Amino acid sequence: MTVRAALAAAALALTSAVQAAPEYLPYFGSANVNGDLTSEDALAVLQLRNDFLGMVKDTKNESLESIASGTSVSGLGLFGGAATILPPASGTVTNVTDSGDGPLGRYNTTPDCVVGTGCNFIETAVSFTLAFGGDYSAFAFFGTDFSDFDGAVFIELLERDVAGNLVGVAGTKVQISGPTGSEALVTNEGGGDGSLLHFGFIDKARSYAGVSFSILQSATDPLNYDFLGFDDLALANYDAGTVTPPPTGVPEPGTLALAALSLAGLAASRRKARTPQA
Repeated sequence: MTVRAALAAAALALTSAVQAAPEYLPYFGSANVNGDLTSEDALAVLQLRNDFLGMVKDTKNESLESIASGTSVSGLGLFGGAATILPPASGTVTNVTDSGDGPLGRYNTTPDCVVGTGCNFIETAVSFTLAFGGDYSAFAFFGTDFSDFDGAVFIELLERDVAGNLVGVAGTKVQISGPTGSEALVTNEGGGDGSLLHFGFIDKARSYAGVSFSILQSATDPLNYDFLGFDDLALANYDAGTVTPPPTGVPEPGTLALAALSLAGLAASRRKARTPQA
């Protein structure tokens, strides 16, 4: 399978446990491109960011280009201080491209980056939380080397409780990556070294205070951990003056079905959370 690009950019009416009937717009796509961002499959995934940006305002972009390679991500401020990776966290900002098992593993996704002075991305193998300095209703990122990740990756949206602590919002946890047979948006089918992924969400009804990435390794020895790449993050708010764009990209039925299944489960979870208890 050479193409694993999909777009689920249609509005889904979900029932929130906190606010009624938001419209959650997911912008997801994945392609096994071996690090070639000029390929047709990669361009289809990259287009998802343009679709995402066309629906938001107050956008803050983080390319990591102004951060020195080798910087630890623990406590790292992003978006000019508008968000922080909470400590403790393990991982680094790097410009060292991973060769992996194929032509390319993890790599930078920023267009026109200058090799030697930039082309940075985050490389990590463990879970981390990104806390927003305010409330935002839209977030997106590019991920690399997810298709052959030996484990599972979940993303969950966060809010602050009455004590000011970040807690997961019921029904927002989605499995991005996982083993074949799981309900993950991207399953480990082997031979996916150097894959490119885009994940973004826009909530038309509410905002969030952060996002958590749960990275669960199959290996028990840290020396054998599998690593992932994160780059070109975006933080924004829904622009009510826009109209939902038509789907673009290169749909792949199997991937699109997995995305729909996961998001349907998200909706069901929210409906259950809202059901009065006897």
